[in-house]
Amino acid sequence: MRQIVQYLITLIFFLSPAKATLAEVGVSINLHNSQIEGVFDSDNELFIFRGIPYAKPPIGDLRWTSPVPLSTDPKVINAQSF
Repeated sequence: MRQIVQYLITLIFFLSPAKATLAEVGVSINLHNSQIEGVFDSDNELFIFRGIPYAKPPIGDLRWTSPVPLSTDPKVINAQSF
């Protein structure tokens, strides 16, 4: 019985998180006519913007050609994840 209790305590110790992580806080910046939404990682004190497109996706007629710039219409870009 004692071995089972020791095993369970050891198992709980190794499965518990070593460090609680702080939640990422949303941030946004305004550039010319667009707004980009990202996150602030408070653990590492970093502003993170993921997956910001620089050109239209290369599909259909755009396949195997030079990148075509995005439209300049005002918009909000969600860069919180890829």
